[in-house]
Amino acid sequence: MSKRGLFKGLCLVWIMAFTAGVSASADSGSFGPPCITADDQFAYARTLYDEGEYQEAAAEFRRFIHFFPADPRIEDAWYHTGMAWFAGGRYLNAVQAFQTLIDHFGETPLGIKSHFQISESYWKLKDPGRALIPLFNLIALIDDPSVKDSAYYRAGWIYLETAQWNKARAAFENIGPNGRESLGIAPLLTRMETRRELERKDPATAGVLAVVPGAGYLYCGRYRDALTAFIVNGLFAWAAVEAFDNDSPALGSLISAMEFGFYSGSIFGSVASARKFNENRIQRFIDTLKKEQKVSLSASFVPGSGALVARFSF
Repeated sequence: MSKRGLFKGLCLVWIMAFTAGVSASADSGSFGPPCITADDQFAYARTLYDEGEYQEAAAEFRRFIHFFPADPRIEDAWYHTGMAWFAGGRYLNAVQAFQTLIDHFGETPLGIKSHFQISESYWKLKDPGRALIPLFNLIALIDDPSVKDSAYYRAGWIYLETAQWNKARAAFENIGPNGRESLGIAPLLTRMETRRELERKDPATAGVLAVVPGAGYLYCGRYRDALTAFIVNGLFAWAAVEAFDNDSPALGSLISAMEFGFYSGSIFGSVASARKFNENRIQRFIDTLKKEQKVSLSASFVPGSGALVARFSF
């Protein structure tokens, strides 16, 4: 027999002897395998969650759900599973956990929070379309005005952050009187209208000006690119003329082709720069709105209270 075979045989004998000893001790009442209670398992999972060990916490909450399916904390365990996945950046896993909670328990307080967390998970995944769905599901399913206001408020910000101004306004205007006052909707709507005063660059104008090398970039405030385009186009044109004057048509044609490519690129680049300029202005405007609007949402409201105490980190 090889050394490996002998080692495996000895291990098997030891395991069988240990198992027999445990069984005999258990029968005599003197010794038994450890027994984890529901309280122990839930506390352990919560400790991992509080310590930031989110992946392990999610696994332990799932273990709790599996071994103690009749425990009254199952809904809480599903919610914390979702929150653990969310905090750990596993957003699709979080969506599955929150949706499972909703499927099993409906629109309870934790179910309502789960709708909001599903929305936020999809927002983190840069999918604003899906982020809106659970919000409008809540609006359709729940009669509580504070829940509806919270959902409309978050939907309004999703529309606003994606520059869908009319839809954002419509969502904010659907918020009830109490919510409008507490969330400062009136000044927000007024402030939104000032976006029309933002400086803009017309892409068509930028393209036309770019006929003169560098002028399109200059119009968009990209002075270094404007100087580069002017110098490079000028050098290419000079080199092409020199080549033709020196009876080098092949070289002149090659340089002309390169010049045409760079010249065309500067025109398209100028148009793109104008669009980028406008996008940056809009994004800065939105960022300013978020800083000015102190109230934010996170699904921590109390349904039925009539008050919004939610906080949402934008």
